[in-house]
Amino acid sequence: MKFIGKLSLSPLVTMSLTQFVIGMALWIYCPSAQVPAFGKCWEAFKYLWMHEGVFSQFSKSVQLVAFSFAISLTIGLVIAYATALPKVGKVDVGLIFRPIAAVIACLRMISPIGVGFLIQVWTPNMDWAKVTLMCFSVTPWLVKSFCDIIHTTPVDMMDYAATLRYNDWRAVWEVKFLGNMDQLYVITVQVFFMGWMMLTMIEKLSRSAGGLGILLADQEKFLILPRIFAIQAFLFILGITFDRLAWVGRKVFFKWAEGV
Repeated sequence: MKFIGKLSLSPLVTMSLTQFVIGMALWIYCPSAQVPAFGKCWEAFKYLWMHEGVFSQFSKSVQLVAFSFAISLTIGLVIAYATALPKVGKVDVGLIFRPIAAVIACLRMISPIGVGFLIQVWTPNMDWAKVTLMCFSVTPWLVKSFCDIIHTTPVDMMDYAATLRYNDWRAVWEVKFLGNMDQLYVITVQVFFMGWMMLTMIEKLSRSAGGLGILLADQEKFLILPRIFAIQAFLFILGITFDRLAWVGRKVFFKWAEGV
């Protein structure tokens, strides 16, 4: 209860609520010619909920993002931590994977436009094409960010692990993996939202699979502004909800981390 009391009285929460109320008041009482009034958007959302299946489309979008991001996160963690592995005999395992990580990180500079055609040709169906394109969009950012965190681990932390008589493998696991979990969590959340922003474009590859991206594209095609803003407001509220849940997750699982 003390935590809830502190949270409700914090200046950040108070300011956020105040700005939200002001923004809603401006939207309701000061509509513009370009932005539909709140009442019209609310009616449009009720229509979409009853007749267009917003919740079912949302479920399809979440499944796509979650499955794709799980693959990307696995690839990112494996590649990034492989670059920090110690030598096995005379073989420097980390050195083998560093060029691979560098190439993957450089894929951040390549636009998915054009690459999407190749992905459609190389994948067995459109569902896998969307998953692959989503992975292509977010994996380079995960690999680059994870590598930056791992390779900026303070040297004195590794020296401290050596004084505890940790072998090289345990030192990498304890210091570079477990010791940086809070930073990896923050990066993961940020990149997840980057993938969420790519959702509309990626879902357009296959209309038969549905999703919020298809629903939004249909309304944009006919320029039905109340429905467009209703869907965008729904996505915005979902984004805030996910962000707060991620913040609570960091509070719960990484109480020891700085800034928590």
